Amino acid sequence: MAIKISEYMRKEEFIPPLTTLMKDSSYYVRSQAAQALLRMKNGRELLKKICLTSDDAYARDMAGLWLERSSLA
Repeated sequence: MAIKISEYMRKEEFIPPLTTLMKDSSYYVRSQAAQALLRMKNGRELLKKICLTSDDAYARDMAGLWLERSSLA
């Protein structure tokens, strides 16, 4: 629920915790974190950075998935 709230509040202070949640073991949590990051100012750049530099394969995959989804919308 907190992830959903941060998606609409779009405060920069939420970026570090959301970035950490991109490495969560739950697919749902990673997906919601990526969606919230995408809605931030410079959201696409944040996800691109995760996609290119994260040490977590699931975080990279989720960032790429949301980047792809956003380009289709």
